[in-house]
Amino acid sequence: MADLFISYSRKDLSRVRVLADALSTQGWSVWWDRQIPAGRTFDEVLAEALDGARCVVVVWSKESIDSSWVREEAEEGRRRKILIPVLIDDQHPPLGFGRIQAVELRDWNGDQTSDAFQTLVTGIASILGPPPAPGTPKQNAPAIRASVVGATKLIPNRKIIGGSLAAALLITLFALGVHRLGTAAGSSQPQSRTEPSAEPILRLNAVMADGGEPLTGGVSYEVSQAVKNVEGNRKPVVGSQAYEGPPTFHVPAGRYYVTATYGNASASTEVEVAAARLTMQTLNLRAGNLKLSSVLARDDPALASGVSYEIYEAAKDLEGNRKSVAGSPAYEGPPTFHVPAGRYYVTATYGSASASTEVVVTAAKLTIQTLPLNAGILKLSSVLATGSPPFVNGVSYEVYEAAKDTDGNRKPVAGSPAYEGPPTFPVPAGRYYVTAASNAASGEAEVAVSAGAVQQLQLRLNRAEQR
Repeated sequence: MADLFISYSRKDLSRVRVLADALSTQGWSVWWDRQIPAGRTFDEVLAEALDGARCVVVVWSKESIDSSWVREEAEEGRRRKILIPVLIDDQHPPLGFGRIQAVELRDWNGDQTSDAFQTLVTGIASILGPPPAPGTPKQNAPAIRASVVGATKLIPNRKIIGGSLAAALLITLFALGVHRLGTAAGSSQPQSRTEPSAEPILRLNAVMADGGEPLTGGVSYEVSQAVKNVEGNRKPVVGSQAYEGPPTFHVPAGRYYVTATYGNASASTEVEVAAARLTMQTLNLRAGNLKLSSVLARDDPALASGVSYEIYEAAKDLEGNRKSVAGSPAYEGPPTFHVPAGRYYVTATYGSASASTEVVVTAAKLTIQTLPLNAGILKLSSVLATGSPPFVNGVSYEVYEAAKDTDGNRKPVAGSPAYEGPPTFPVPAGRYYVTAASNAASGEAEVAVSAGAVQQLQLRLNRAEQR
């Protein structure tokens, strides 16, 4: 495993490459290039490299502080007390990491003799010990070889034959043990061995697409036993609500089936949790975000409330129906849906007006779709006589299409009970026949409504004739 694990944002790749090369020339082995070998997964390679590293160097920048990957890796380094933070721009470390002294490399140009870089080398050396000279063996190799040579001098004529071979081996092992004990007791350098976790830990993440940044909130997770029972069900082990940040579960070592759910998108996989290790698993949702809005007419501002939406799969089944995927009530503000990547049929309904269209959602992308309703607002009121105050309540209204069918009837469009206050109807653009009725009076009129307009109509009510 590598001596150093560099945690950074891929957006800072060019700057981090210079740093990684400079640290490598000091004699330390560095893991930083996140290319994944064929046949391996990103999660297992990352967890293996992080678990085996003797020091974690986190590169804080405007990009990396928003990366959940970087925060997780830095947290693991902090937990093991092997974290060295580096600053490459004016951004402060995220909350929780500011108390650890960071090395400032904001203006560093790659000069390995600069005070800033030497400060970093000194900090790493306080954890790993002084870097080995380039091209030489590891620091502890000469001491071990010296112990072996010294032990062989105890054997007469420096010849090991027959049973003397076992004696020589025992003496060598004893000498090595004494040497290591003396080093641990007398050296001022801290020990570089990385201790494994005291208990198994499972840390879960979810991404919208391969290579994406982990979602920082809104994802719920379920951990179940991998083996199904006789009824084909898995026994739940532990779960979470929509975490603000990836959750960590303390579970016994074993095999599990994990699921991540983000809105209407989900992903599942099996994962092996090793004893006394941190196991990291990322679930690929292969999903995107679909933001819907509606307008009364093209180029109008989006409606802020009162519109309900339905999302269906675009393809119809054998009976000509579409499968429902998601929906909303009359949102206060345009809604955003998290859905699997694919093609959808969406509808918007606002009062008696509606619109539909198909839309394609791409993984890890925000798709914005606006539906023009081609509608207007019909605002009604009633008076008994011209110039008199309008009725505040007690009047019911009915709105019909103006044109009659072949039987002489008009198609109902909207209606109201006896409103407390004049009603407002969103209706498709067109011509309408409106009626108003109170206990003792009624009225009727025709009106045209234009798309994007508010049409006010005041009906004059006539008292019914007394018989």
